[in-house]
Amino acid sequence: MCRWSPGSKLLSRGTLFLICAICATSAVAQEKPQKIPNEFFVLNEDGTGWKSLYRFPGGNANGSVTVSPDGKAIAFDSWPGEKMRESSIYIKELEGGEPRKLCSGMMPTWSKEGMFLTCSRYEPVRGVWLIEIDGEEREHLCSGWGAQWSPDGRKIAFSEGAAVSVFDIVKDEFQTILEAGQSPYRRVFFNMTWSPDSEQICLKGVKRDGTEEIATLRSVGGKPVLKVHHSVNVEVHPDFAWHPKGDRIVCAIFCPERGVTQLYDFNPEKDDPPQLVKGQDETRNNTDTTWTHDGKTLIVVSGDF
Repeated sequence: MCRWSPGSKLLSRGTLFLICAICATSAVAQEKPQKIPNEFFVLNEDGTGWKSLYRFPGGNANGSVTVSPDGKAIAFDSWPGEKMRESSIYIKELEGGEPRKLCSGMMPTWSKEGMFLTCSRYEPVRGVWLIEIDGEEREHLCSGWGAQWSPDGRKIAFSEGAAVSVFDIVKDEFQTILEAGQSPYRRVFFNMTWSPDSEQICLKGVKRDGTEEIATLRSVGGKPVLKVHHSVNVEVHPDFAWHPKGDRIVCAIFCPERGVTQLYDFNPEKDDPPQLVKGQDETRNNTDTTWTHDGKTLIVVSGDF
């Protein structure tokens, strides 16, 4: 559980923070060796305009891309080899320039005002950390995984094993909205995503038989409402992009026909299964993704080797 106090040096500034969390990779077997995500692409909302945005030569595997509140920069994680423990957080301007390394850590999400971000770190204490973007201020926040700020800036959601909890910044209180004993999963993965109205969370859960599910979770009157949108026996990449309009979620699922992970999308208000996103390169391993704030552009992390 988180360790937080309203008097904390960083938290007391009244700003919202960027969260990221350390996690383990899925052990689901693939049909073919996956291509390591090492390049950023952009794709228009309607499936046109697939093109390279930036290739980061300093890292062999990149992920967890997220756009800054002012829309001018992205934050992401990257590690040089196969060891996630060596991952670091970077910030890069969208209009050019090279990435700036901020600290060790993984899976960032931005603060509402863009002054802070957090990442989960293995050292010096395993868990979620608060990082000041333009300074050296760093503080351990909690032991949860995959923590995500809600768009309204009020709540932080995170998972611990099979449970999902929320910390209310304004009330300074915790609420477990999916208890481990009530969860249908043996594990809820990192990189959950809030709906634009801050009322639901999209997540990946793994059942006890190994089945992977994409679900949305809503807490109504203290009672969780879990809706399963897709259940498969191939790997679902635990990173979701919820369109600002609320009617579209993009996710990445291993595609046996193409032999790589591809982007799919679905409407969370309907029961239709996810469909392949139009316009993406069918030969690449397309994994982590995020929408720009106007919903016109999808930023995609992709691998070619």
